Amino acid sequence: MKIRLWLLYACFLLADDELKGQTYALHFTKSQYKAGTQTWAIQQDADDIMYFANNEGLLTFNGVTWEVFPLPNQTIVRSIAFGKNQRLYAGGQDELGYYTADKSGKLVFHSLLPLIDSLHRQFADIWNTVIFGDEVFFRSFSHIFRLHGKKITTYPAPLKWEYLGLYNNRLVAFDRQKGMVIFNSKGWDKLDELNKLPAEAGITAVIPFGNSSLFSTLNKGLFRISDNGPVPFLLYGNQAIENEQYTCALPVEQGEWLLGTYNQGIFHMDSTGRVLETISIKNGLGNNNIKCLYKDKRGNVWAGLEEGIACINLNRQVKWLNPPPFNGSPGYAVTRAGDKLIFALSNGIFEMPESKTGDYRTANAGLKKMAGGLSWNVQNIQGNIFAGRDDGFFRLKPNNLEPVDPSAGFWTFQALNNDKNNLVFAGGNYHGVSLFRQQNGTITKVKDIVSLNTSSRFLEYEPDLNVLWVSHPYRGLYKIPLSAQTIRLYHEKDGLPSALNNHIFKSSTGLLVATEKGIYEFQPLTDSFKASSHFSRILPGISIRYLKEDGAGNLWFVSGKKLGVVEHATQKVYYFPELFRKINSGFEHIYPLDSNRVFIGGDQGFYLIDLNKYIKNKPQPVVFIRKVTTTYKKDSVLFGGYGLFNKPESQVKYRLSSKWNSFHFEFSAPFDGENLHDEYSYRLRNFDEDWIKWSDKTQKDYTNIPPGDYVFEVKVRNNLLRESLVATYPFEIMYPWHQTVWAKLSFLILSMGILYALLRKQRKRIQQKQEKKLLQERKMFEEQQKLQAYRHQLELEKSEKALMQLKNEKLESELASSAMNIVQKQEFLLRIRDEINKLKKAENTNIETTDLKKILRSITEEDRLDEEWDQFSLHFNKVHNNFLLNLRSKYPNLKAHDLKLCAYLRMNLSSKEMARLMSISLRGVEINRYRLRKKLQLKPKEDLYQFLLGLDEDTQGKG
Repeated sequence: MKIRLWLLYACFLLADDELKGQTYALHFTKSQYKAGTQTWAIQQDADDIMYFANNEGLLTFNGVTWEVFPLPNQTIVRSIAFGKNQRLYAGGQDELGYYTADKSGKLVFHSLLPLIDSLHRQFADIWNTVIFGDEVFFRSFSHIFRLHGKKITTYPAPLKWEYLGLYNNRLVAFDRQKGMVIFNSKGWDKLDELNKLPAEAGITAVIPFGNSSLFSTLNKGLFRISDNGPVPFLLYGNQAIENEQYTCALPVEQGEWLLGTYNQGIFHMDSTGRVLETISIKNGLGNNNIKCLYKDKRGNVWAGLEEGIACINLNRQVKWLNPPPFNGSPGYAVTRAGDKLIFALSNGIFEMPESKTGDYRTANAGLKKMAGGLSWNVQNIQGNIFAGRDDGFFRLKPNNLEPVDPSAGFWTFQALNNDKNNLVFAGGNYHGVSLFRQQNGTITKVKDIVSLNTSSRFLEYEPDLNVLWVSHPYRGLYKIPLSAQTIRLYHEKDGLPSALNNHIFKSSTGLLVATEKGIYEFQPLTDSFKASSHFSRILPGISIRYLKEDGAGNLWFVSGKKLGVVEHATQKVYYFPELFRKINSGFEHIYPLDSNRVFIGGDQGFYLIDLNKYIKNKPQPVVFIRKVTTTYKKDSVLFGGYGLFNKPESQVKYRLSSKWNSFHFEFSAPFDGENLHDEYSYRLRNFDEDWIKWSDKTQKDYTNIPPGDYVFEVKVRNNLLRESLVATYPFEIMYPWHQTVWAKLSFLILSMGILYALLRKQRKRIQQKQEKKLLQERKMFEEQQKLQAYRHQLELEKSEKALMQLKNEKLESELASSAMNIVQKQEFLLRIRDEINKLKKAENTNIETTDLKKILRSITEEDRLDEEWDQFSLHFNKVHNNFLLNLRSKYPNLKAHDLKLCAYLRMNLSSKEMARLMSISLRGVEINRYRLRKKLQLKPKEDLYQFLLGLDEDTQGKG
């Protein structure tokens, strides 16, 4: 016992400060992988594809897709193991052989039954497949088969082969009659150092255990090999039951092992036999019957279960704290009190010693329940542990809770000063805010802020302004000056995006408001809020529900169902997919334990994160192309996803017919239990202009790709924005046969031959055409003679029309000249009249007035110009085919001056010229035009000149 305690103490001394908590598992059901219920063995290949020996055959998982490859006889696959040649050897019921990938990456099974003597081909199940050097051994109860080269040697059981495996790099087997035996080139020899193992023990596993080995059995517990041979090895702690039925065992990390049991799940133990934790249904396993365990290259432990498959990441930096007393209750708050941690959950308040090593897997040992009932919050304010519960406000004492104010349920507390002797603080409760004072260890209520009657779950104090801020998720933000208690409510009109879902928090930079559209800041000068320019660049417009700054300046936040952090040093944003949908939604809580480690309130207990180690230990992402299919009239698999194709040195460029120009690509990252939110980007080089934006899609289709050389490229990035190397798939779509060089040359020769034949045929056609042409020319000559005569007649008629046109032009000229004479005469007479009027008005004149009047009368009478108008109208009617006569007959209401205006308009005279001819002003011309339009019944938009021109054309047509 003293030795065990010393070893336990040494184990604690050697432990580092890595954060450790309860393990949680991801469970896959048969409805997900669509195969048999039970899984018996697990392996992993070079491309990180997982293989499972399953009731319905060989089951594979590439991180996204599950596939089943049955044995030829459709029986259970009991065991699998990879040989040195990358063959996956498998044993089933009356079947054994190996799976390999063919040239197209498809997985194919090759039976080895023909190598076995026909007398031994009925052997039931192959329970173990073991690789030993270059040889492969298969165990059934009745036979052990040894594959060496292309030969199989059979070793019948003396009584019953119950185990086959490796012990100290030697191949050993256990027979119910002979006990433990060791293999040599000639057969099996008895192994004396293990002859004390009970014959009925039922050995299930042999694993390295320090400088020794550990044997797990189905009926007799555990045995450790010492100098005196096998001795029982007892477990203790965490309610482990001795003599449990152990089904498998697995070393996981230095000084720790896993033991699979028949009905208690998995025991996680250290070198002293202490059970650090029991991984069972409460941790996410589908059931507690463990068939097999396997550790992959990324540190995940895979468990084959009686029903389903589980993946357990023991190395994850997000740890789960949910000891049995928590009972899977939601975690609302945690705080540190000296060397203890205080937790508030929906089922009570618990106290736990803070682990100096960071190992909380055995937290249940020191866990103490302080009180039951719904507890919303625990806070350490100046050394006082205040508890906000559904039944009131309490102060935590060493052994109990001291009631302070049971008047209402309390959410949270906020210190208003730093004076331990006269501490003033506020408490947010179901109905508002109460102010308290603590003096000499006694807490008294100062007052309630009666003007605020609303649930106050979020409080922040601004000491410079002596202002208390309260946020309500459905009303907005309240500012309460404690000196005046004049409350102001802020919402949309004050710069916030809305009145809904605004939560107030405090950081080193000041007050921050988490809103549905990002982070907002208070502007004291304008007494309003606006979007933070700093966080708008980092977290642009996303909905945020919760904020908390840790000791290193990292800003933790909750957006929807996701937990994220803005790293202070780099200002990069990281999300934690491990906690997606596991946060206590609506009652989020983040508590920085120190500058890097934080507690997160979960929907079941709490989670712990060491940010520095999380970033440092996150593995580099890698991506593989898992399947390539091309389509013409049916699908054809070019690459089935298996083998070493994803490695550059093994890639072969496929050349495809132009008809096969549609492709389907599948790709994925290796599964590690935390990559459910990996993002992929891809492109088809020489087809896509750029990389497709990041998304969670793991498939891509291309259709109607033109001939040419292409390379499909894909990469993945994890939640830390680290990108993988690019996985590639090169291929070529060949040009159609009619677009090849040989086809074009053949087309050229064929075209020349056809052209020659066409030329010969064309010559004959030309001769025939020439003969026909002579006959046609005679007919054409006669027709041309007739045509010339007809044309001569047309020319005569055309000449006559030309003469008529010349006459009309001459008349037009005479008409214009006549009009000009009338204008000139009118102007001359007007000048004479003006001069005589001047003489008449002169004072010293010897001219008789009566004589002047006589002259003026003569001029005035001459001014009427009636005769000139008659002469003008005659000329005008001749030129324009009796235009005025026809106009008068069509519109009999037209006056003489209307006809004059129509004639002048038909001659396209200007308004000024018409005014002179008609002896009126320009205004008079416009009035006459307007009256004329009415008499002619023209519409407003109808042009008068075009109308008269149309009448003239109608007249000419009739003429």
